Amino acid sequence: MTLSKKLPPVLTWFGRRFTATDGLINTTDLLVATAATVILAAGVSGAVIGTMNDAKYGKAQPDAQALAGALSKFYKDTGKWPGQAEHAALTGTSKPAAFVVTAGTGATGDPTSLLPTASDTELSVAATTCGGASLEGFSGVSIDAGDLATATKFNLNDYLVRKPDETSYPSWQGPYLQQELKTDPWDRGWVLNLMPLYCSETIADATGAASASTAGTLGYAWIISGGANRTVTTPLTSATLDTASDDAGVNLGKLIMRSGT
Repeated sequence: MTLSKKLPPVLTWFGRRFTATDGLINTTDLLVATAATVILAAGVSGAVIGTMNDAKYGKAQPDAQALAGALSKFYKDTGKWPGQAEHAALTGTSKPAAFVVTAGTGATGDPTSLLPTASDTELSVAATTCGGASLEGFSGVSIDAGDLATATKFNLNDYLVRKPDETSYPSWQGPYLQQELKTDPWDRGWVLNLMPLYCSETIADATGAASASTAGTLGYAWIISGGANRTVTTPLTSATLDTASDDAGVNLGKLIMRSGT
């Protein structure tokens, strides 16, 4: 088999050059060979990284769907959403914003540095007052404006994997996940905005908007990941993922509309 059939053209040229000069290599030859090697390595590594990210996105969406299914079962059994009782029990005339996360707090929580980053306009909510039809503990309750960095955080695994307080969450039939889910495929925690569900008995329409918590106040009930860049760019006030971002996740309100939870 000839060199031209075994090696890329640039390296084939180098092999012929080496033979033609009786095994002597000059500086130019060495630079050409080095450049060719770097170019080939960059092409291969770029393709590998792209394939790995595709595989991670292929895992992220099913993970988000699995979380949504587990949340729905938890609600059907206990009549509450994770974090609802603890959020309602926070002292003060108004409650701070609160998110449920898969890393950062809880019995076996990880450092909060494992949470995705976001600008002030993404993972944040505006102040609102819940209506009279809100879930237990939230009727007429005010929720302060806040973002992920400043909000109170509850660990999802304390509800779906480990049994929570039986008085607050009766009829718990978990675990609802086979094992703890701490991070997304890019090693950052999932973030869940369940406040719209606390603040409303029903999801009002097919976009996932809650009847007592419209977009612009508590936003939509998202299960969201920052994707490969580990930064959430989809605002909670958006009913769909930002098409220009690499975020992953699901609008839980939309799923509730479909399932009739």
